[in-house]
Amino acid sequence: MVARFFSFRLRWIMLNLVRFWLANDTVPEPTFYVSLLVRQIGRRTIYNNRENQRVLALCLSLPVTVHFNNIIKTAYCDFITLSGKVKKRRRNLFTFRRYLIWTEDDPIHLTLMFRPVRCRLPGFIKTYILTPVGRFFSCSIGMAKSKFEYVRNFETDDTCLKNCYIVVRLDGRNFHKLSELHKFLKPNDDRALGLMTRCARSVMEDMDDIIISYGQSDEYSFIFKRSSNWFKRRASKLMTHVVSQFSSSYVFYWKEYFGDQPLLYPPGFDGRVVLYPSNRNLRDYLSWRQADCHINNLYNTVFWTLVQRGGLTTTQAEDRLKGTLAADKNEIMFSEFDINYNNEPLVHRKGTALIWEKVLTPLSQMEETVTKRVKLPNEDEKEVPVTRFRRRVSACHCDIIGDQFWEEHPDILEDDNC
Repeated sequence: MVARFFSFRLRWIMLNLVRFWLANDTVPEPTFYVSLLVRQIGRRTIYNNRENQRVLALCLSLPVTVHFNNIIKTAYCDFITLSGKVKKRRRNLFTFRRYLIWTEDDPIHLTLMFRPVRCRLPGFIKTYILTPVGRFFSCSIGMAKSKFEYVRNFETDDTCLKNCYIVVRLDGRNFHKLSELHKFLKPNDDRALGLMTRCARSVMEDMDDIIISYGQSDEYSFIFKRSSNWFKRRASKLMTHVVSQFSSSYVFYWKEYFGDQPLLYPPGFDGRVVLYPSNRNLRDYLSWRQADCHINNLYNTVFWTLVQRGGLTTTQAEDRLKGTLAADKNEIMFSEFDINYNNEPLVHRKGTALIWEKVLTPLSQMEETVTKRVKLPNEDEKEVPVTRFRRRVSACHCDIIGDQFWEEHPDILEDDNC
């Protein structure tokens, strides 16, 4: 309501100003100014996202405001306040306009001081121009300002570069302690892995701009699409929201996976934001994380096999595996314990990728389609079956390094030429 009021009043001001100029024969081609002002400051305008300071800068920068200068310079001499101190400027509109342009992206600096107006103008001009303009300035820009607001200048701009994939990766903080206190099974506890996946699903359902997420062990990566504008692409906002949503979900869904086993202390996660400009870069990142999953799981599998089935201590197992390659580890498991690593569960070897998939929306317990009467060109109206789809998060335990996964899900990546 406030925005509409000021938009209407400002339009009223300008129209009456043009009438005054017409009466005094001072403005050439007034129709241009009338149409321009009405179009730009109408109540339905979306110009500059309806930000008052930007609209004000527009009005003062138009050629028509050369005449408006005679009113403003007479009425407002000390009009700019910076950090609580009044700065005197020359009495001309050029200085005022330059200041508005300088501050239009940082409105906290702009406060206008008003004084009684003394100028020779007809009564209707004094009534419809000076009073509403003063209200417009003071109400839209001078609300709740204080000398302490300069501290906002210390905030850094962390807006993510456009046309880049935004990757938020979180890692469990000190999860070695968490797994020991809660007696997680070694080398992999499916309850803990399932809980991590459930938390990641919660994050994706909350932020549908995430096109894919990948997790293994105590980490998860969330990839936002290139065109995402969540939180205006501010890295700190994206990271903190993902981490907080994931952390709270971990506590919330704990009992679903661990039953009556209590959570002894609140877990923590740290996060980071990385940008990847191309599809190749993003695929290489995900390939890196899956390769890391394979390397870590292979080591952990043979390590805990030596401890649990081989009777070695953790120190002895570490010494046994020093300097070994992947082939050596596979040989130890196969020759000594008859374990084929390739037969281990995929969720342990490949990690978990969460993607969006379209599924039929059941309209009832028996129906998945409905009929709808439509009229086709050159045909009579008839009933046609309509199938409804919805999106849901689906888990995949597969290879994402090769091309097959991406060929089967071409809608995940955006065109590099966008």
